[in-house]
Amino acid sequence: MQIIIILPVKSSHTPMKTLAKTLLVLMSVTVLACQNNGTNNSDIDTAKVTIKTIPGFTGMIDSLPLLTMPFNDDQLKTVQANAFIPSANGHKFQKIQAGVLFNRDTITALVFKCYTDMNKNRYQVFLATFHKNGKTIASEEIGVNAVEENGNEHSNTSMQPVFDGDSLVQLRTQWYVYYTNRESSPKSKSKLKLIKIEKNGNITHIPQETVSFQDFMNRFPTLKLPLALTTAPDNSLLKPVSLLTPYYNFEGYMLADTLQFYHFGKIMLPGKNPMLLYTTGKMEQGEGITEPGYQLVVYSPEGKETDRHMLLGTEAAEAYYTTAENATIDAVGNIHLTETIGEPVYYTVNLSDDLRYIWDLSLKQDSDGKLDQTRNNLEIASRFYDPSILKANLREILAGEEEHEEHYFNGVSWIPFEKPVAIGLHIFKRNNEVLAEVFLGNENMDVTDRFIIYNGLKRTIYAGTMPAQFEDQDDAISAQGEKMDFNGTVILKVAGKVLEVTPQGKFKVK
Repeated sequence: MQIIIILPVKSSHTPMKTLAKTLLVLMSVTVLACQNNGTNNSDIDTAKVTIKTIPGFTGMIDSLPLLTMPFNDDQLKTVQANAFIPSANGHKFQKIQAGVLFNRDTITALVFKCYTDMNKNRYQVFLATFHKNGKTIASEEIGVNAVEENGNEHSNTSMQPVFDGDSLVQLRTQWYVYYTNRESSPKSKSKLKLIKIEKNGNITHIPQETVSFQDFMNRFPTLKLPLALTTAPDNSLLKPVSLLTPYYNFEGYMLADTLQFYHFGKIMLPGKNPMLLYTTGKMEQGEGITEPGYQLVVYSPEGKETDRHMLLGTEAAEAYYTTAENATIDAVGNIHLTETIGEPVYYTVNLSDDLRYIWDLSLKQDSDGKLDQTRNNLEIASRFYDPSILKANLREILAGEEEHEEHYFNGVSWIPFEKPVAIGLHIFKRNNEVLAEVFLGNENMDVTDRFIIYNGLKRTIYAGTMPAQFEDQDDAISAQGEKMDFNGTVILKVAGKVLEVTPQGKFKVK
């Protein structure tokens, strides 16, 4: 598809006024159709962009912002291109933004963001280099956001550039497919490429490493077992993992500001697949964060990843987090650690009042290189289980809610006994008086037991108003969620007492 864009520039004779006339910038874009057949998404096709000589190039550069790092497309300046010459099929860019990546003695690099459909946030981002006379040297597509809808199947292709200085660019591409007619996690895959702006202005692709898996493993020193991981690593003493390696999957970190992974050590045991231990640095991605820690990855003998697990550290997104600590690896490679899963009870209160599921967890490698998980014991903890803290939070939760329902359930989760048991918080409010309790329930949403945390009822009688079922029917789906190998005990501390939850859905005071 061929697109001709008209971009305005400032005249050197009228620096404070916008010219009524505009200068032509010819951008000939050839876009190959992106193959998308459901979950089998092909690699994104790179648009071939040719930008011809730009008249008044120096004046245009002076009118554009100089980009600072880390790159954020909010820095780009909208170019008022009011006259577009469409291609044969009537296509045209709806909005164009631009900025200067660098302006050196002989070479200038520009970044263009061109919207094809602003309502659906579809756009392409181009990097182009020029001689000082405005003649193009090279150009490359470095970003894209495309959404496709085919009945119930929705797919998204996203490529985002991450600049390492002003010459090296990471191209992080992700594909997602999800279905609107059923509940499921999106299927996804990702790819990481690197391009470089050479001194002469040419843009080159840096090829992926071609080392053997054995050579890759040689970058990891052999670890002596047993091993305990109790403190965050000192990554300054370790070698970083190459972003060009084919042996590490960066998929879960494509939105991070930086990719910080380091070689720590390898575990080679008779009859078991190789296990490589990486360390991570602090990485932020939007409202998410990964704290420094250790990550174990299991491989097939050929170098294909078979499983992975965080052994120490924290990964968080918004008010949800997972923390691993106190990991040990014994002489035969069996792993033991404490894993805490945290989630908010109410978004309106201090997140230190979160609900925490503290698991005693064992990992053991099976014959296929998978890490079998055994959850031995569970402690459920929250500052909400302290009457004085709960009372203070109740004032905030119920403030201004004059028509609050009498019975309110929240923080409902499922304990993975053979027959799942629900646990959650129930608040009862009548006549401006409040009672709060932790309750248990079964898969039929029947309340099977309760324990009062705070009782502020003085004139109101609770007997006879206690609900027989918890009402949030959406939580019934959770009972059929991921099955876990769990045969241990479940305890929680409430109002100074230690309660055990039985598989029958009853509280037992210890």
